[in-house]
Amino acid sequence: MKHICTEICQTCLQRCTKCNECKYFCEFHKDKKVKSGHVSQCKTCVSQRLKIHYQGNKEKILDRVKQYTEDNKEQIKEYQKYWHNTNRDKKIKHNKKYRNNHREQISQQKRQYFEQNKEYILARNKKWRQANPDKVRLYVNERRVRWASAEGSFTEQEWLAVCENQDYKCFDCGVEGKLTIGHIVPLIRGGSNYISNIIAQCKPCNSKQGIKIHDRLGN
Repeated sequence: MKHICTEICQTCLQRCTKCNECKYFCEFHKDKKVKSGHVSQCKTCVSQRLKIHYQGNKEKILDRVKQYTEDNKEQIKEYQKYWHNTNRDKKIKHNKKYRNNHREQISQQKRQYFEQNKEYILARNKKWRQANPDKVRLYVNERRVRWASAEGSFTEQEWLAVCENQDYKCFDCGVEGKLTIGHIVPLIRGGSNYISNIIAQCKPCNSKQGIKIHDRLGN
């Protein structure tokens, strides 16, 4: 938008040396080295100039950036770590806004990536599940909790403490082996997902309990 410089507005306007238009200071990048506190060209002109320069020197610029990245990996990594730690809330807010504005694009990219790397992803996920059985159980349990709209949660350490208290044996039959998360009062019956409502059961005993309230409640 064009503005006409007058004696009244000279303190808040500046004329761009490129397009010769009078614009507000907010339309110029700041520069403490100059008297006005802003660069001589407006943001629009600077952007156009940089775009033209990039298009004419694309390969050279990309090579220079690549070389700089290779030579300064540790410094870049440390700075990124510092920035993420000091701008955590800002990053979360930005990522949330981006996801909300690009849902379809993100979903399409994920589907495309999965199709192109299907075997690798399935093998990686299988390997992770085998190496982290307790995390898998917690994840499956959290899905059930969301489905049942139940209250409460517990950590992996709390679940391991339950298993340890039971000597890694099923609460009902005493068999050793793979244990599943059982609820004394089932979620579907209004039970919570707090650790006080959790026992470790083998899969057959968990299935046998079904939607019944466990006998432990009366003990």
